[in-house]
Amino acid sequence: MNKKILTSILYVGIPAGIEKLIMRIGQLLYNGMIISIGMSAYVAHSVAGTIESYAYIPAMGFGLAVATLVGTSLGERNPKKAMHLTHISYVISVVCMSIIGIVFYVFAPQLAALFTSTAEVQHMVIDVLRLIAFFQPFSALVQIITNALQGAGDTKFPMYTTLVGIWGIRLGIGYILAIYANLGLVGVWSAYALDITLRGIVLFIRFYRGKWKTIKVIATS
Repeated sequence: MNKKILTSILYVGIPAGIEKLIMRIGQLLYNGMIISIGMSAYVAHSVAGTIESYAYIPAMGFGLAVATLVGTSLGERNPKKAMHLTHISYVISVVCMSIIGIVFYVFAPQLAALFTSTAEVQHMVIDVLRLIAFFQPFSALVQIITNALQGAGDTKFPMYTTLVGIWGIRLGIGYILAIYANLGLVGVWSAYALDITLRGIVLFIRFYRGKWKTIKVIATS
């Protein structure tokens, strides 16, 4: 394999891979923190997380598409097109995920009842689902902009935001809210919501400042 091609792959791929590793290790510790609250909280967390995972499907699909489209547009030396396609993808994702958020809020009791008959767990799941409903647009923002930046070759910045978000906010602030403020599972998910919201805003600012338009991925020739 051409050395420059390999270097290009590593330049883009390693930070993106590290971002996923940071997230997975953080989630492992995150789950350990929830278990320390109590097994009912962990069960409720697992149920709410399973339900929430369906909300990510539209954003994940559009995110993968936008990464390809941004890379192609920059290959055509048309950053304006890349930004336009990202904007369209975000709007569609927000609409889809906001609808899902409304479903979460309105039908939270019914959704919780599908997974558990334990009243204590149901109440916690309902509280979490109704909290989740409000930050779906920011979840879409994180997914779309992260993929857009990675498609442009700006893979380090999303890695840094994930590091701060997972380890600083979800684990750090989550521990304070859940344990010290005695908010339990709601405290954990409040920190999660704060992470998604702040990370979405930071990534948005990064994208619209346009530094990704000038990033040079090493030539393949």
